[in-house]
Amino acid sequence: MLLAGLSGPATAKRDLAVPPAAGWQHAASKLILMGKLGGLARTEIYDLGDKELDVVVQYATADKSTQATIYLFKPALASVPVWFDRSETQIRLRPAFRGVASRQNAPLAFPAPGASIANALRQSFSINSGDFKSTALAVMPIDDWLVVVRLSSNIVDEAQIDSKMSDIIGAIRFPSPAIATEAAVRVEPCVTSQKRFRARLMKPDMAQVLLGALIPQVEAKAVAEARRDGKSGVGAKPLCRDGQGSSAFGVYRTDDDAKAYTLAFGDAGRVATVSAGIALLQPNPGFQVILRDLDSSSVYPMFDKLPQPEQVLSLIQNQSPLSRTTGGDKASNITVSPSIPK
Repeated sequence: MLLAGLSGPATAKRDLAVPPAAGWQHAASKLILMGKLGGLARTEIYDLGDKELDVVVQYATADKSTQATIYLFKPALASVPVWFDRSETQIRLRPAFRGVASRQNAPLAFPAPGASIANALRQSFSINSGDFKSTALAVMPIDDWLVVVRLSSNIVDEAQIDSKMSDIIGAIRFPSPAIATEAAVRVEPCVTSQKRFRARLMKPDMAQVLLGALIPQVEAKAVAEARRDGKSGVGAKPLCRDGQGSSAFGVYRTDDDAKAYTLAFGDAGRVATVSAGIALLQPNPGFQVILRDLDSSSVYPMFDKLPQPEQVLSLIQNQSPLSRTTGGDKASNITVSPSIPK
């Protein structure tokens, strides 16, 4: 809801017509979800859009005492650690989960079914007040996609819900063979500080807008080529979390980066990147803001200095993008705002 309407009109929830007892296969990822998982029956399946880029599947026991939600989406930032961190933040800040705690000192890294390395993260929690007794979280990758499992119960304890999570993960039918070249590690707080400013917006520049529109496409092509070569994620510096993070967004960057950061919104794959512009075009190129949705990217006016995250959020919420790009690494369509001076 935070970004509704920013990169296009919001699409209503679209129910998928699947018989309750039947299995369902996601066309793009090839993931299969049966009518029952770990003793829980499927109660609802829907798409938050019209392309099956953001699918939600609900399961529950007959008495509704234990419920699971499976999210399948194609994140703009392909990072199990970041989206686990964002989901864990939502759990810890949720009013219904007051007093949440875990006997596990850290998330457990494990291989998603079919993977050869520990490329996924999971953790279980106890809840010490309210209607719920326990909850659990798992985040698993399938190439460009993420599978997030949220499990909560008002009758079973932390150890029992952890066992139930294992049952559910084991019942999900992952495609084979799986591509897994990046081990999952917990996001740690940043050690260094990053200097940010109360920055000012710069006059739109067509060249910078077009370059910004091409950046996500170039990155997508590089990722696709690396994946084909079996090198995805190899050698990449881990991201750290800058600050505590809120339910609205978290700030992530590499610990040695003084000129760029990423805002991860909510916990469902959407981000905004802030980075220095191309210095070849002008002496002070400023800082580029790109909103990256599940199937598009939007370029916004540049700031003269590295801005505060709140300024970036306000910019995206209150101004129209200068350009919008749809498509992947093979083909794309760029729409440029007519308001930009030629």
